[in-house]
Amino acid sequence: YMALVQVLIRSSTASEGKQTGKLAVLNYEENQLEGKKPLQNFLVAHLGTLSAISGRYPGYREHLRVLDWKSKAELKELVGKHLDSFMAPGGLVMLLYSLVLTRGIERIQSELWISHTPTLVANGNGYCNQELVNLLIAGQATAGIHDIGNKDVTAVYGKGIPSGQEIGFFPPKPSAQLLGSHLKSPIFPIWIVLAKSHY
Repeated sequence: YMALVQVLIRSSTASEGKQTGKLAVLNYEENQLEGKKPLQNFLVAHLGTLSAISGRYPGYREHLRVLDWKSKAELKELVGKHLDSFMAPGGLVMLLYSLVLTRGIERIQSELWISHTPTLVANGNGYCNQELVNLLIAGQATAGIHDIGNKDVTAVYGKGIPSGQEIGFFPPKPSAQLLGSHLKSPIFPIWIVLAKSHY
């Protein structure tokens, strides 16, 4: 419950000192994406493969409801109220939709290393790309696992990770030499470990 809240808080943008964002939930009586083609196209392009694999609700994309939240307390209340949506089959897709909508499409597109990985989910196999892992861990859809201040690595591998990460990450051995201290030594002793194609 609180993990969902923290992931969304990390990806949110502060407006006048307040955290704001969006929560995607299912509502079979309303479709707030109808008529919003750019948003629909972005979600399908970036998360379509994962949606096809993970979605168990019939027509769940057509029944997506987007809720606004303007504080951490409000987000906690909304997540608690709609927790069943996230715990049920297809809940992962709802989380990813919420992340994308909270971070903002334009902001994510500016963070993606377009020449290397144009989408958050790898086409064909449904695996998440490093940009999606970084969005979950650090709240930014950057490509690198190095520290953000390392300009030499950034020039080759895209933007890195800012300091103060609560959760860390360990890549497979060939990529481990690029791992920066921000992911190597997180605030809490918790790491996501990538072994071949699985986390």
